[in-house]
Amino acid sequence: MWHLKELLDLHGVHVEVLHTSDPGKVVYEDDWQVIAKPYKGQRF
Repeated sequence: MWHLKELLDLHGVHVEVLHTSDPGKVVYEDDWQVIAKPYKGQRF
């Protein structure tokens, strides 16, 4: 994923990587990704 981010950055596409120990409510998860909805008022 880091290689993809670097490639996109080189072509002017902004990619922001967020790290958190509590992503909120997980709405989808598989072997490669997690989709989470932040809790109301949660900030990163």
